Amino acid sequence: MRKIIYSFLALGAIAISSCSSDPCKDKSAVDCKNGGTWVASGSNCNCVCAAGYSGTDCSTLIISSGIIKSYANSSSYKKNTDPIASGPAGMTTKIEQAQTGNVVKLKITNVFPKIACSGDDVFFFAEIVDSKTIKFTETIQCDFKATGTGTIAADGKITFTYNITNTNGDKYEVTTNLQ
Repeated sequence: MRKIIYSFLALGAIAISSCSSDPCKDKSAVDCKNGGTWVASGSNCNCVCAAGYSGTDCSTLIISSGIIKSYANSSSYKKNTDPIASGPAGMTTKIEQAQTGNVVKLKITNVFPKIACSGDDVFFFAEIVDSKTIKFTETIQCDFKATGTGTIAADGKITFTYNITNTNGDKYEVTTNLQ
C-alpha cells in the first residue's frame, strides 16, 4: 500500500513541477535555425523566425535577407483627387528587421516623402507574405496609416503601391520605387 501511495505522490510532484518549468529549457539554438529564437508561450515553446524565414524550425527561406538595407527612394503620389506629384529626390528608405512581441516584421523607415513627425523618422511595419510580396501591417505614425503591398523584382528593386490616410481625412495614393 505504501508503494502505491508513494507512486501517486511522485507522479503528483512530477506533474506539478512540469507545469511550472520552462518549456524551452531543453531546446538548443541549433534546433531553431537561421537566427530564429525559442519563445515560451504558456506550456508551449515556439521557434520565432527572423524576417525572411518560416516553418516550425525557421528552415524555410521565403525571402532573401538581402532586402534588409537602405534604398534610394523615388515616389509619386496623388492627394485625394489632386494631380500626381513627386517626392523629393535623394530620399533614403531603410528596411530593417524588427520584433514586435513574438512576431518578426520589417520596419520600413521614410517610405513616404510627405510625412514629417517632429524631426523623428517615420516608419511603418510590414510582414513578408511570400518570396515576392511585402504587406504593410496596421501601423499609425504621426496620425498617418499605411495600407498596401510591395513587390520584389528579380533584380532586387522593390515597388510599393499603397494608401496613406491621416486623421484630417487626407488620402494619398502612392507608388514608391526602391533601388
